[in-house]
Amino acid sequence: MPTQVRMTTREFIHNSLYHPKYGYFSKEAKVFSDSPIEFNNIKNNNDFFLHLGKLYENYGNDQIWHTPSEIFKPWYGYSIAKYIVSEFIKSGESELLIYEAGAGNGTLMNDIMTFIQSNHPDIYQSTRYTIIEISGKLANIQRQNPHPVTVLNQSVLEFNELQPKPCFFIALEVLDNLSHDVVRYDGEEPVQGIVEIDEYRDYKEGYIPVTDPLLLEYLQVRNSTNYKVPILDWKTRAVDFINPFKANLSRREFVPTNAFQLLKNLNEYFPKHRLVLSDFDLLPDTIEGVDAPVVQTRHRDEMVACSTYLVQPGYFDIFFPTNFSLLNQIYQKLSGKRANVLKHGDFLKQYGNLAKTRTRSGDNPMVQYYENVSFFLT
Repeated sequence: MPTQVRMTTREFIHNSLYHPKYGYFSKEAKVFSDSPIEFNNIKNNNDFFLHLGKLYENYGNDQIWHTPSEIFKPWYGYSIAKYIVSEFIKSGESELLIYEAGAGNGTLMNDIMTFIQSNHPDIYQSTRYTIIEISGKLANIQRQNPHPVTVLNQSVLEFNELQPKPCFFIALEVLDNLSHDVVRYDGEEPVQGIVEIDEYRDYKEGYIPVTDPLLLEYLQVRNSTNYKVPILDWKTRAVDFINPFKANLSRREFVPTNAFQLLKNLNEYFPKHRLVLSDFDLLPDTIEGVDAPVVQTRHRDEMVACSTYLVQPGYFDIFFPTNFSLLNQIYQKLSGKRANVLKHGDFLKQYGNLAKTRTRSGDNPMVQYYENVSFFLT
């Protein structure tokens, strides 16, 4: 991280996660990956978590993050593939185009392509799968697969090639790691957060009038929806008014400006896209603020939560919940389309092969786990 500079909160968090030299995903983080779990041989959900814990012991103090695509492979990827194929057949199109952002180890891609190859060989021949991956390390892993896949090593936020044909765009657990800005209010007037870094690499938070073009555009679009900013609620204002020790500014609000940029890019460069998004709609142990993130690191085989995002870049995961109701309104303003929001378990009950992920007791971890996750489908 450079010294004696000032940047927006969004830039600071983005660099902390994605900078090619010192970013968390470039330097420290690894995607959990192991052999497929034999769910039918596991007694119940408790035994499933014990089994998962033992697998984690193999990683020691490595910075590990796990995804449903890895834990429930191949059945989770098969469920996504079943949804895509069923929608593709309804569309009557002759060519199946799939884009995936942030594909991790490439497990989801491999499972989707394997499902299509095994169950719909005719569709497989016309399938074109493209991954857009910001991490060079992960892009190299993704290229080592048996299917004909194109891997573009770049940020999805910087993608600028027009795809005029109908396509499916997959982004699972991507929104949570897209950087946010911080906004506070001085009365009715918003101010934007900045981070100042001194010569000792100490970080200080400050606030200036909103001048960032992307943040200004987001706030303008959001103001045209029926969303009510929680920190401007009259009850919150009343508490602030009677509290003599309250600062002049409101509490922090974390604003999803990079998710907004992603939606703008989708609308511009993939005008006939079908979205398959999935992410956290609620998170425990967040830092203080509206729509605030979890900031955590792995230390001595345990995840340790922090109370601020102003942490040493490269060693901490910073991930956010998604307000899917607001996201849907923003998406409609940009594209004219609305999405169908489904809870994680409801989607899998419809498209998953539940017999394969059921334990001997009848528990089904793939359906019952990730209760704080939603799908966003168009």
